[in-house]
Amino acid sequence: MPPDAASLPGGGDPIYTLVSRNSDTSMVSVEQSEHYFTVKDRSYYRMDWRYYETNESNPADTRFIGTSEGKVTTKDRSVMHRTTTDMQSSVKNFHVVITRRIYDNDTLVREKVFDELIPRDFQ
Repeated sequence: MPPDAASLPGGGDPIYTLVSRNSDTSMVSVEQSEHYFTVKDRSYYRMDWRYYETNESNPADTRFIGTSEGKVTTKDRSVMHRTTTDMQSSVKNFHVVITRRIYDNDTLVREKVFDELIPRDFQ
């Protein structure tokens, strides 16, 4: 961190949580990271959350869900971006939905959704 930066209470180093294999059903991995800090008169918040799931008896049945957020706050304004990703696969396709949002003082000002069906290339 820069010399004029400081972690906020509860922020400190990024927090990671990991859950691994469930042998009865499927492979599951969960990872989360959060970080709060300040630089001069601004506070920053960063969060990444991911969930992976794969069916061991049918590996084509796989899913990824993720969210990423970043927020900058000054004494009179906050701006946040949030991206969510949901990707599911089947034997024939990947279905990917990505949603990006921008908030100004907690009011949604922009949103863009990408929704794509991508054929598998038999890799």
